[in-house]
Amino acid sequence: MNKLVDKLFKGIDYFTGILTGLMVFFVFLNVVLRTFFNAGLTWSEELARYLFVYVTYIGQSVQCVLMHIWEWIHSSAE
Repeated sequence: MNKLVDKLFKGIDYFTGILTGLMVFFVFLNVVLRTFFNAGLTWSEELARYLFVYVTYIGQSVQCVLMHIWEWIHSSAE
């Protein structure tokens, strides 16, 4: 069970890393296009916002689960 949870959290870490990388990529691409070509992508800013929100929600969910597991372990040890 512990290995399954570890793999799940590792997968979530990779997934949030990919989402964060995509967010940085789209913001950087939009900055380059606006600076050098005077034309940005209208959807990239909104997509970056949505990616930021998803990364935040996923991170908060993981934190709540970890805190619940931590409290359960320490309350059963008493």
